[in-house]
Amino acid sequence: MNKKLAAILNHYINEVPEVKDYCQRCLDTARWDGNVVVMVVDAAFMSIGLNYFQSVVPNVDIFRNTFVHTNKILSFADLYRTEDPTLQKIWKNRRSWYMAKEIALHF
Repeated sequence: MNKKLAAILNHYINEVPEVKDYCQRCLDTARWDGNVVVMVVDAAFMSIGLNYFQSVVPNVDIFRNTFVHTNKILSFADLYRTEDPTLQKIWKNRRSWYMAKEIALHF
């Protein structure tokens, strides 16, 4: 694992022990059928503190069905290049998309 990423994860794991299980499942690609682009979008949506199962999951599923299952976004590069207005039809929060795109840029 990238040392910088490991340091960031370890910081959060020490602050909130529950994060370890979540991070491990993500690193094992055990969420969202193993699609890392969808997992990044999930994390970005979750970061604003809305109810995970009522708000985040349904909208991540819409993202997956609209963009991933239709082969419009298959990679981090695709996610980064997709215009914000197109993405905001699924999820209006600009901060979430900024976060998802910045993560995509670094991967």
